[in-house]
Amino acid sequence: MPEERGLYTKMKVLDMLVFLGELHEQSSAAAAASARMWLKRLELDSWENKKVEELSKGMQQKVQFIATIMHQPDLIILDEPFSGMDPINTQMIKNIMLELKANDRAIMFSTHLMEVAEKICDDILLIDKGAKILAGDLVNIKKQYGSNAIQLEYDGDARFLNSLTMIEKIDNYGNYVDIRLKKENTAQQLLQAIVNKLEIRRFQTTESSLNDIFIEVVGSKSHV
Repeated sequence: MPEERGLYTKMKVLDMLVFLGELHEQSSAAAAASARMWLKRLELDSWENKKVEELSKGMQQKVQFIATIMHQPDLIILDEPFSGMDPINTQMIKNIMLELKANDRAIMFSTHLMEVAEKICDDILLIDKGAKILAGDLVNIKKQYGSNAIQLEYDGDARFLNSLTMIEKIDNYGNYVDIRLKKENTAQQLLQAIVNKLEIRRFQTTESSLNDIFIEVVGSKSHV
């Protein structure tokens, strides 16, 4: 397998994509047309005659992405598709994935970027140290773990927040904090406790993020 990967990296980008397209029963002409279309779409058309090994990691990721989708499969499996990507290219790949999803393509992918999974996925499987910790419909999972989270932007001295017993968890970023309340407490109670002590610029209740849910579930299991 390593020898095969080395062979592919020494091929020119377009030649490799055409070869892989032919393996998926595309004609040479159809594979070349599809490859060129996607290379242009992903801003790699000027690199089609370069060897794969001459590309940056992010560029190679985009070539692998093209190789996966250029023959229009019904099931698309991607391994860390955003690895090595800058924010612009991450957005580009994400938008294409959403287009494919809208066209009834089933997409299965692995990622460490919780915020991306949260925006794209209908169903999730969270794994920690090789073991399944959470699986199912994302909407239902987020309902299960509640929405007792608050985003607070403020001016003033907020050190007193650490002493409020109604707060289960707080992440402080200076003049912005993410707050998780204990289940028996409400956002209204927190607002009453802080309204005369801080100048509040924004106070917003939110759903627990997938990242927060992961930390909560993994943290609870590590203390069993």
